Amino acid sequence: MTGSGGSGSGSAGHTGGSSGQGQAGNSGQGQAGNSGQGQAGTTGVAGTTGAAGHTSGAAGTTGVAGTTGAAGHTSGAAGTTGVAGTTGTAGTTGTGGSSSGCSPTFQPTTGGLVTTPAVGGGCWRGYAFTFTETPNCGSTITPMNFSTCGTTCALTAMGSVGAATAANSYCAVAGLGFNVNQTGGATTGSPLTPTGTGIMVSFAETGAPAGNFRVQLRDDASGTNYCYNASTSPVQIPYSSFNTKCYDNPPDGVAYAKTAFTSVQILIAGSAAAASYTMSLTNVQEY
Repeated sequence: MTGSGGSGSGSAGHTGGSSGQGQAGNSGQGQAGNSGQGQAGTTGVAGTTGAAGHTSGAAGTTGVAGTTGAAGHTSGAAGTTGVAGTTGTAGTTGTGGSSSGCSPTFQPTTGGLVTTPAVGGGCWRGYAFTFTETPNCGSTITPMNFSTCGTTCALTAMGSVGAATAANSYCAVAGLGFNVNQTGGATTGSPLTPTGTGIMVSFAETGAPAGNFRVQLRDDASGTNYCYNASTSPVQIPYSSFNTKCYDNPPDGVAYAKTAFTSVQILIAGSAAAASYTMSLTNVQEY
């Protein structure tokens, strides 16, 4: 609203005062002498000219200029930005995940729910779990899940991995992981298509035979595993380095081509003899 000042107006100046007028002097008249000429009468003093009238009244005081009204606000105060709405449940195939409520770092928390930021502002989110792929090979793992975790949750598992058999050299496996596209409270997740170049993984492990510790991307929908043999931590793994047969040298399966997946896992594969193990997943970060 634009303000407007009041209009100031001075009162009119006084017009000049009345002209003064002198009073006429009395004409003197001599008294007749007895014989001589009488003494001249005293000439009357000329009347004093009246003080000149004011030629003009004092100038009228100029009216004080009306105060300009305060400028109207040019715009209303900026509206408060609304709180971001809660992201809806992910669709069948997420892209990059949602950033809503995401921790700025890898964070397992209450009930084993993991969040970690993804490239492009997304968020990977889902519950952590453990598994033994083939219990008949004698592998064990503790805990069975992380549902009892508090706000601080360590993703650590231990047990023994069974011996591989002559009939199936890949039957003994134990591992842990977390879903990447699962909302809090949900029992299952959905596939997610990554947007970055690869992942950085930090872990600790003891007991895995050389070459038998792996990082794996799992697609539950197709039952496909893309793995990578890891020997040092942290390890930076380009997506193109994951392969369906990472255990062959060189890997000769299908290379991962950034298709949708449901979880990130670390695992220990058994060998000719059973072995005890401990393993921890401490960071997964897309880059």
